[in-house]
Amino acid sequence: MERVKDQPSRGPLGTIGSMLAGGGQALIVQAQSLADDVQRRIADVIPPVWSTELDRLTRRIVRLENLLADGGRAIVGPVRALALNAIEGTAALRARTDDIVQRLERLEQLLADLQARVANSSAEDSWTSSRSRS
Repeated sequence: MERVKDQPSRGPLGTIGSMLAGGGQALIVQAQSLADDVQRRIADVIPPVWSTELDRLTRRIVRLENLLADGGRAIVGPVRALALNAIEGTAALRARTDDIVQRLERLEQLLADLQARVANSSAEDSWTSSRSRS
């Protein structure tokens, strides 16, 4: 037979502490066991439901993304074409406007030259007529 080693007496507080420590350890073991059981039960019930829902939601999201992409292309294509046509039209209009402005500037210059000639002719005519009277 083995000899049991005598443990010194710890007193009433030491005994209560040992009981509490042992009881606390037992509670921790039971809580871990309960948590493991709950996780197993959840794994048995939830994954099929959640995976089916997630798959269905994923398919719906992919369909929506495709619809948005197709709709975006359907809208952006014509809008882009309109914008490019507007840019080309504006560039052509700008070129035509520049041409008209240049022609107007030449006409203004011709008019100014003509007015200057008329004014000079009038001054010469009045000078010649005043000279011929004298």
